[in-house]
Parts: sequence; structure tokens; C-alpha cells
Amino acid sequence: MVRQGGVGNLRIVSIVGTRPQLIKAAALGPALRARHEEVFIDTGQHYDDALAGAFFAELGLPRPDCVLAVGGGSHAQQ
Repeated sequence: MVRQGGVGNLRIVSIVGTRPQLIKAAALGPALRARHEEVFIDTGQHYDDALAGAFFAELGLPRPDCVLAVGGGSHAQQ
């Protein structure tokens, strides 16, 4: 539904992978989710679940809707 003179509910995809991106998502996410649907995707760059889970919990981020599981390795492997 689009409101006259404005934007209605949008589906916004947020893709994060690095710690700075997680910090930005933590700051921006609540405002996005207050008015829109956010699909939250984690690249899986931090493939250690304890490390990744700590970031998400510490920053109050929702669990990702999708994890791409990029993991470690060379750029070509990723």
C-alpha cells in the first residue's frame, strides 16, 4: 500500500558481513523495522558461530533470515 505523497511498506534487504557493517545495521535496523519489512542477510564471513553469535547478541541484531556461508578462504574460493 502506498500512501499519497510518501512511500508505503517496503521490503528492504540488508546484507552484512563485516563488524563495521553489523554496527551500522544495529543503528539503522530498528528504524527500518519500525515501518518496513527488513530481510536480514549475513554473508557468513565470520564462520565461527561463537564469534558471529556474539556480535549479533552484543549489538541486539535479529538472527539473519539467510546466511550465505562465505566463510574463510581465498577471494576466488569465496
